Amino acid sequence: RGVDPRWVVVRHMAVPPQLNNTLARMETPLFEEVDERRLLAAVRSQVPRVEALSREILALPDPRADPTAVEKVSALVKLADRATAALSEFYEIGLRKMETDFAHVLDVIWWALAYGLGILALSILGGVALALVFSSWLSRPILAIAQGSRRMAGGDLSHRVAVRAGGELGKTAQAFNEMAERLEASYAAMTRRNEELAALG
Repeated sequence: RGVDPRWVVVRHMAVPPQLNNTLARMETPLFEEVDERRLLAAVRSQVPRVEALSREILALPDPRADPTAVEKVSALVKLADRATAALSEFYEIGLRKMETDFAHVLDVIWWALAYGLGILALSILGGVALALVFSSWLSRPILAIAQGSRRMAGGDLSHRVAVRAGGELGKTAQAFNEMAERLEASYAAMTRRNEELAALG
């Protein structure tokens, strides 16, 4: 019924025994920064005082009647405020570390992306260069055959295409040269016949 709200606060502020174990485990090398270790040590040093004040207050038969109860509750609240402030600062340090780590991860991702895009650009440039070299290699015999055809059409039946390529293009150049030889031989034979006919008649 008429329970003093401060008494309820004191009952809830009693420190569970596993808190000391948790704080002890937190002092492992996981926390490398001096500020983190200092804050943990500050919180850990306040735990026995919080426990002691909580026991003293809980041991009072009637906290409302005892004039020291209010002082003890005030001291307990101050200790709790200091512990809360230290834990808030500890949280801020952890948050800053996470932000720094996140920024580092983003830097690594950006570098990996830039590296990947650089490799992609080099691959594309290499592919274009290979395509140009390959097309030049393929088109050179075809252009030589086309030039030979134009020279033959212009009357130079003695022109032959140099056969440097193998495969289908080499066979085509060879067939062109054989055709040029037959045309030259046919033209020579026709010229001789015309001369013979002209001499006869």
